[in-house]
Amino acid sequence: MGRYPYTSVVEHPRYPGRKHYFEFVFKLVKVDGYWELGIVHLPDYGLRYKSNHIIHTLPSGRCGEKICVSAGKEPRTLEAAKTIARNWADLQAVYILTGITPNKQLAENQRKKERKKIKKKIKEVVKKCSSMVGFIGLIIAGIIFYVAVAQGHGYLFAIISAFCGWSFVACIYKICTE
Repeated sequence: MGRYPYTSVVEHPRYPGRKHYFEFVFKLVKVDGYWELGIVHLPDYGLRYKSNHIIHTLPSGRCGEKICVSAGKEPRTLEAAKTIARNWADLQAVYILTGITPNKQLAENQRKKERKKIKKKIKEVVKKCSSMVGFIGLIIAGIIFYVAVAQGHGYLFAIISAFCGWSFVACIYKICTE
């Protein structure tokens, strides 16, 4: 059973030229194969609610309070314990500054990740469709060329018309993908 004091100083620039520093002190204790993230010191939360439900803490017999970690997700290494403590401290610092609860911060981060995935998928589809757009452009150009020749227009007119049709498809594609 090891005891490791761990301090996380979180710096959050809120306004240009001014910085906010928050000091969190943790006592990391090895318990049954995982690390318990005990809280020794928290910064002043001011007028923010500090209930266990909002800031994700639980009572602990070892150090008063500990960071609430989902069952089965407890850190198995000291480095993982420090990472969780640091991330928890970051969430708390943003909550103290803005009033945005850790749950809302995590939900917004999840939405951003999902949006990023959707954008990536759209780019993949557009990439796959770009060759199809070229093919469709050639078909349209071919149809325009055939119609122009069939109506008795000269070949030069038919070629220019076909090129304009293909260019139109390419421009529409470019506008839709920007």
